[in-house]
Amino acid sequence: MRCLVVGARGFVGVDLVRELLDRGHEVVALEIRGDMGRLTPYADRITWLTGDSSSIETLQKAIGPAGIDAIYYGPFFRSPAGSHDLTGEWATMGGGALNVFNLCRALPIKRIVFPSSTAVHGIQPADGVTLDETSRVQPFMIYGATKLLCEYFARQVNADLGEKRIVSVRLSAIYGPGADIASRGVNIFAVQGARGNPAQIDYAPGARVCVAHVADTARFLADLIEAERCEHDLYELGGLDVSFGDIADAVRAAVPGAELGFGNETEVPLPHNVSCARAASEFGLSHMPLIDGMRSVVDYERIRGERRRQTASQTA
Repeated sequence: MRCLVVGARGFVGVDLVRELLDRGHEVVALEIRGDMGRLTPYADRITWLTGDSSSIETLQKAIGPAGIDAIYYGPFFRSPAGSHDLTGEWATMGGGALNVFNLCRALPIKRIVFPSSTAVHGIQPADGVTLDETSRVQPFMIYGATKLLCEYFARQVNADLGEKRIVSVRLSAIYGPGADIASRGVNIFAVQGARGNPAQIDYAPGARVCVAHVADTARFLADLIEAERCEHDLYELGGLDVSFGDIADAVRAAVPGAELGFGNETEVPLPHNVSCARAASEFGLSHMPLIDGMRSVVDYERIRGERRRQTASQTA
């Protein structure tokens, strides 16, 4: 398949590109940034395009005369702190997604995968009930509302076409190698611990979060891209329901003596109890143990650190 990955340099985008390449697919990457970042080692295997993904003209250029079989639309935009201008946030994550969805009406695109978010649910209900694709939605911030609106747009296009060509996936707090912070700061302890630095987060030890490793996430997204037919147009990624105390324990197992500090925030603005039963039943989705996931972050940071030291000694 010829796959267009929009937001290829993003945290999830990088792992998805590598997963698609490993499966033998052709990848066209569209990014606002020209530097390939962590994908530089794959430069000879990727068609790299730079441009604004919210532009129809840019999307048409990325598709090109050869066409595209599948699209992953994953760019992220956050307005600067204190800014009241939400134009960029909507244009990139909302309007841009709608442009991509509408391509299905004119082109023989087999699959579009849209990364939504558990932010559409808002804070975990007080009764702790397990949330799934049918549970109530109460979006957190403009981000969650935009994701939910895009889900509705996708569902309407599918209804018009009479088939589920656009699939939305509600991502949980994604963590793993390649990000200093990751969603809700889940990577901070592992990254800083591996670097030998003290680490501090805003959350109290008992605050809970649903986490999913980036490698598990990329595999599921690739499965959706490859699927001949999807039973549903919406899937919860789900993940592990853990506390930040659990995360600290997993990091200390990999980095004995790590200096890890907590804050006072007791509530994460995302649900922590989210079912992946639909995805597990249809695609065999599973989530790696927390200790293995945190160790993967620690190992990655240690390798990076060793490479930096070698480079510094060679140039000294």
